[in-house]
Formats: sequence, C-alpha cells, structure tokens
Amino acid sequence: MKKIDFHSHVIPNIDDGAKDFDTALKMLEDSFCQGVDLMVATPHFKGTEKDIEKFISNRNDNFDLLMQKAGESSIQIPEVCLGAEVLICPGISDFKDLGSLCIEGTDYILLEMPNSYWYDAIFDEIYKIILKKGLTPIIAHVERYSPRKTGVEQYYKLFTMDIVLQINTSAFCSFFSRKKAQNIIKYNSEHSIVLGSDCHDLIYRNTCFKKACYQISRNMGDDFIDKIFLTSENILNNQSIENI
Repeated sequence: MKKIDFHSHVIPNIDDGAKDFDTALKMLEDSFCQGVDLMVATPHFKGTEKDIEKFISNRNDNFDLLMQKAGESSIQIPEVCLGAEVLICPGISDFKDLGSLCIEGTDYILLEMPNSYWYDAIFDEIYKIILKKGLTPIIAHVERYSPRKTGVEQYYKLFTMDIVLQINTSAFCSFFSRKKAQNIIKYNSEHSIVLGSDCHDLIYRNTCFKKACYQISRNMGDDFIDKIFLTSENILNNQSIENI
C-alpha cells in the first residue's frame, strides 16, 4: 500500500515553497527517507493573481526541470504527480479550465478555505464546483481552521458537505494540535481522510511524515492508518467519493 502525501510545495519558482532546486531536491529526498511513496505537488493558485493557463505553464516548466535535476542526481525520491492548492474566492467556480487544476488523472481538487469569516458566497462556490464542474473538493489542512475566525455555524456547515478532509502531518506532531486533529476524525467518521505534509522547506515546515504515521498508528490503530492510505490510492485511481 502506497504512502501518499496529498499536499506539498516542492516545486520552486512558483510560490512560497521550495526556495530553489537544491532545496526542492533535498525535500524530495527527505520525503522518500520518511517513507513517502508518492507526493502530490500542489503549488498555490490564487484566482485573483494568476490565470490558469499561465499558472500551469509555469508549474509544468519548473516541475520538468526539477525532475531533470533529480534524474541527474544520485538521490532517491518519491513518485510525484501534479495538482494545485486552489484558494476559494468569489467566482472561482466560473473559471473555464478549473478542472485542469485537479490532482493529475482525477476529478479531485485541493481547495484552501479563507483564513477569515466564511461568508455564504464561499459555500456557494464549493457547491458550484461540486454540482456544476463535477469535481470533488479535498479541503486542505482542515485542522487549521477555527470557528472563532470562520463563524461557528459556518465552520460546522463545512463538515456537512460531500468533501474529503486533508489533515497536515504536522498536526500529529504536537499534543494540542494532535488532539484537535483526532477530534476532527472522531466526529467526522463519515468523511474520507487523507494526509498531506504541506511541506514548504526543510526546517520550519518540513515533511514530518514518519512521525505523523507513528502517532496515528499509536493513538488510532494500524487499521486506521491503513484505511487512510487505501483511501488515498482510491482517490488517485479516481474512484467516486461514495466508493472510498
């Protein structure tokens, strides 16, 4: 069963992730050493700043160069596939080519919620992405959102939707964030869960994958971590949310 990292910022020259190709290669090597079999590279896409065509061109060019440099080196790295972390903003569901930001080969799209109050318009965008575009949202780093910022009613509304929950590995690496992550899982058992490192560098926002898997197995059981990675494989095989 593959260990899959659904959220990473390992491609340089595109967002606030890897600062250069050397750092990116070290991040990939670190992920491999921590047991990651496949990484989804998900650079930030903000609809207010970039058009999709330019974003994809920039992403793909830098990814191709990164893979070339990896091939020329002696390091071992995980398999890497492409996606994006798409910030929800007004009108994002109307983007003609939004589906091209999905995780490669799937109809699943990684969405980032605003770090502020969640107005009804935000949920309207998600509904349109599901119903109009036929895409399934994976909500990025769901443990980072707080009802105090989003609004209590709005916060819990998110968990009534047909979505996949992505939790950052770093959430399982400290006591207080681990309790919150475990409670999200406990009280949302009907939702599929995937893991993402959300790695941006080698020090402050690194992979933390091995420790997270250990803590999940220790606190929630081996069967649960196996379920996470089985779900992850099914998503990459583009199985519908009802079947995973």
